[in-house]
Amino acid sequence: MDLDRRLDKRLSRRTAMAAGLGAAITVAGTATHTRAARGAAAPVLTIPGESPSRTNIPVARDRRASGGRYLALSTTEPPPADTGWYATYRVRVPRAGVHALTAVATAPVETAHTEAVGSYLQLSVDDGPFTDLAGSQPHWYASRPAWGDLSALELGVWELRGGECTFTVRVVEPTVLDNSIAYVLSLDHLLLRPLPGGPALREVSVPRHRAGEPAHLRLTLHGRASRPYPVHYAVVDYFGQRAAGGRTTIPAGRRSTTVALPAGLPPGHYRVHTDDGTTGTFARLPARRAGIDASVNRFGVNVWSSSLVPPARLAEFAAAVRDMGVGWIRDGQSWPAAEPAPGAYDTAHHDRATRTLRAHGLAVLDVLSPAPEWAMTDASLPLPGDLRHAYRYARRLALAGPEALQLSNEPDVDTTRSTGDAHAAFVKAAALGIRDACAEPPAEPPAEPPLVVLPGIAQAGPFQDLMLANDVVRYADAWAFHGYPHPDEQHDPAFPGAADEQHALARRHGADAVPLWMTECGAFQQTPDDLTPQQEVVQARYLVRSMVEGLAAGNARQFWFAGPPLHDDGVYFGLLGRDFGPCPRTAPSPP
Repeated sequence: MDLDRRLDKRLSRRTAMAAGLGAAITVAGTATHTRAARGAAAPVLTIPGESPSRTNIPVARDRRASGGRYLALSTTEPPPADTGWYATYRVRVPRAGVHALTAVATAPVETAHTEAVGSYLQLSVDDGPFTDLAGSQPHWYASRPAWGDLSALELGVWELRGGECTFTVRVVEPTVLDNSIAYVLSLDHLLLRPLPGGPALREVSVPRHRAGEPAHLRLTLHGRASRPYPVHYAVVDYFGQRAAGGRTTIPAGRRSTTVALPAGLPPGHYRVHTDDGTTGTFARLPARRAGIDASVNRFGVNVWSSSLVPPARLAEFAAAVRDMGVGWIRDGQSWPAAEPAPGAYDTAHHDRATRTLRAHGLAVLDVLSPAPEWAMTDASLPLPGDLRHAYRYARRLALAGPEALQLSNEPDVDTTRSTGDAHAAFVKAAALGIRDACAEPPAEPPAEPPLVVLPGIAQAGPFQDLMLANDVVRYADAWAFHGYPHPDEQHDPAFPGAADEQHALARRHGADAVPLWMTECGAFQQTPDDLTPQQEVVQARYLVRSMVEGLAAGNARQFWFAGPPLHDDGVYFGLLGRDFGPCPRTAPSPP
């Protein structure tokens, strides 16, 4: 789908935006007090990004920045092992309490106003341990534009002691740019806004667990309670029926407390409500694990981990989707970033993600992205002009050991000057590279080469017909296509006819014995924010029904779009909520 192509090849769009936070005045080297609003008693502190007390990050000039300068990190050089790329700020806080922290900086994901991205940040307050600012894509996507490629990023609520305080932001993980893997941070300034009323509930959570295991509800404040903090809570099941509830108190001087939930709760999806409006969700899994090996599991999810899963969350995400019943992950990396110059490979970042996924029992289907600019010609876009580049790159990817490699994504509707027959030649060259990965490897080879999966076709038509007419099927282990219900079908989406259409096409080409994989399916749930409870039910039902109908149509494997939280252009796709918590969906148990 179109989102894949935007994630796959970031264009060089740069949108100049007027400064949305220009009312905050900064003075270089100091934290300046301003009013949050006319007549407000609590001052907002502005901390200039370009004036840390200690840093190893350079400063750049730009008249759009609040002080005419900003902190500017953009390097492929790894950070120092002991400090990372960091900046420490000292600020005098008038009084102790909880404060909201906002940064005018580069977001770690594409936002509604820019495709430029930065690295995920870590934050330490008062020389304490670093916390990963690992918000989901929907959290960052909605950030307000500031200027240029910078956004107003909400970095959470923090308890401060009053007096002199320190903040250290650091970068230890790279991000994927148009044609490189780099460490990136542009930071104009930080805003520190005191919150009235003292600590409030930050979250209610229940760790993932199985029936028969103890379950504990954890209630957490933004800061230490100055006095006993009473909380009334209720736990309701998928059908809205009350399953548990009661009253508890967070003791004075504590940030949290836990409550044991009833041992007899049946497996299912639950939602927790508190009397102050805080909500959370959790899943109580069946006592028995699915126990199906990934090689025969027929259910997968699309991930694109470099764009949608913060590095700090990847291991937990992998464990969660495996518990959900997922056996396969459809992932991928940017070819221009992985091979910025001919033969100069930089795949370590993605290889590490692949190892993490596989360590949790997940099989990986990697997708080849469009070629780098250095490999393309005007006539070959988006393919390399010399097919030897496709052969070598596919061979390199195969050596990393994914279970399968898909040889492009929706080339029939992508920006292209190639035709189906030209794409067939590309598929053959890449397939040969994958097959040869075991022949004369420069390092330890995979035991067997990855499966070769044909490009994911968006819709049947002349492009696919011409590609198939050029004998690509005999180079492949699996045929691939995509299918979605009509976007207008919001309340009862129908399973698309693409499956029947593609199976009929395979029979016409004598490919009855080749398994067909539906490498993208999903539902377009239109919402300005998160899914409503009614939309969650619609998507939960369609997830199961589409899987059953796909298998009935003869699909050998099916991948939902998408696994991680994902909100794009007014549509929510993810199987998980914006906090990476479970929505009321149950992965089907593949036969």
